[in-house]
Amino acid sequence: MKKIIFLVITMITFGITTAQTEKGHLFLEVNTNLGAASPSSTGFSFSTEKVGSTTVTQYSVGAEAGYFLMEGLALKLGVGYGDDSVNSVLGFKIGAKYYLQDKFPIQLDLNGSYNKVLFANPMYVGLQVGYAFFIGDNVSIEPAVRYDYSVNDQYSTEGIIQLNLGLVLHL
Repeated sequence: MKKIIFLVITMITFGITTAQTEKGHLFLEVNTNLGAASPSSTGFSFSTEKVGSTTVTQYSVGAEAGYFLMEGLALKLGVGYGDDSVNSVLGFKIGAKYYLQDKFPIQLDLNGSYNKVLFANPMYVGLQVGYAFFIGDNVSIEPAVRYDYSVNDQYSTEGIIQLNLGLVLHL
């Protein structure tokens, strides 16, 4: 983990690569979930909640990566792990992200998870819209609004709304 953090800091500091959204470029992305966390999260979240006399701590960690197939359009994959003191969840995401005018990322994806305790496999279709603040040639901060709609009958079909704050390293 220390090596990964050092690599990211080095790349940000020295601007090894020039960015952006050109064909053939890669990016790494981490997000925080500022709203209701999806059970299939590939982002970072942490919360505690008092349920009766018990305090339940929930967290998730994950990351996403993408490859630009053409100018502005990237294929994305993500993985994550979450735990709520009772269940552990492995999350995944596959989708596409398009940078409209290189500033407005629009993402459509299929995401889900595997819960080995409950043998539950929720799956969602997600839509995310945001804005990319490029703070350097190869780093952007991307606040976004995300909506996940359940495709499983046993899970809520009302959807989940999240506010995300992403850090994206363009390679």
